Amino acid sequence: MNKIWRIDESKTAIVAIDEDNIYTGEMIYEELNAAILDERIEKPDELNSMPFSYMRQVILRDDQERIIIKHGKKSTFAFQVSSNKQRSEIYQEIKLRFPKAKTIDRKASIMEKGGKPFAAIIAISIVFTVSLFFRLSDYSDGIYFAEGSQVTARADGVADSFLIMLVGMDASYFIGLFIVLYVLSIGAFILKVKVDRFNKRIIIK
Repeated sequence: MNKIWRIDESKTAIVAIDEDNIYTGEMIYEELNAAILDERIEKPDELNSMPFSYMRQVILRDDQERIIIKHGKKSTFAFQVSSNKQRSEIYQEIKLRFPKAKTIDRKASIMEKGGKPFAAIIAISIVFTVSLFFRLSDYSDGIYFAEGSQVTARADGVADSFLIMLVGMDASYFIGLFIVLYVLSIGAFILKVKVDRFNKRIIIK
C-alpha cells in the first residue's frame, strides 16, 4: 500500500490506498502496518475496498466531513473523515490516480453556505406573520377558525396549540421572542456566508 491514514487518531479507523484500490474500515493501524511491511498481506480482508477502475466521480465538500465516491450507474461509496487535513490529503492522493480526469474546484454559493439559516428566517417570518394576523384579528379566547356561519376556537394539534400560545402571549414577550429568533438566524446566516467554502469534484467518466 502506498499510503495509510489513521482516521482522526482512532486506533482502528483506517483509510488506505494502493495502486488499484482505496480501502476503508476498522483495523489496528500498527497491525496493518506490520503486516504490510512483512508482506504477509496485500489486500486485508478486514477492510472494504473500492477499485479505482470503478470510480466515476469523487466529491469533496468543505461543509461535509466525508468523501463521496460515485461508481456504477447510481451507486455511492462514502466514508467519514472529520479532519480537514486528512480529507484533503486523501482527495489529492485519489486525484493523482487520474491525471487525465476533469477536476472542478468551485466556490460554494451564498445559498449553499447559508441555506439552512435562510430557511429558518423564512420559517420564522411565516410564523410571525400568521401569529400577528391572529393577534390583530378580533378574538377573545384562543385562535378562531371559521366553520360555516359559526366561529369557534379549537386546537387540533401541536401547530394549533403553538399558535394559540403565541397569540395569547403578552405583546412585549411576543415581540421580544421574534427579535431574538431573527437575531440568532440572521447572525448564523452572516457567519455561514462569510466563510469561504469550496466544492471539489473529480469527474473520471
